Amino acid sequence: MESRAFIKEAKILMDDITEFSNENGLSQEDMQLKGNALQKRVNGMFVGLMNPSLPSVGRLRDVAIKAGFEVRIKNELSQQISFFENLQG
Repeated sequence: MESRAFIKEAKILMDDITEFSNENGLSQEDMQLKGNALQKRVNGMFVGLMNPSLPSVGRLRDVAIKAGFEVRIKNELSQQISFFENLQG
């Protein structure tokens, strides 16, 4: 995924995850359906990742994990993300 597209989609997804985390009043079934859909989107973002140096990569990972989603990142990519976070920090 091209960097600009990733940044734009990551922002939308982070907002959707935050909104989902704050939702009350949905049935258990609706929560599960919405959670599953968000999990698929999270997975898709990291599968297509081409530039692990983007700050939005680490932010998306952190927001998703905090909300209880599983973030599947190949070990090599995870190391690259950590490396770039240390450079930015």
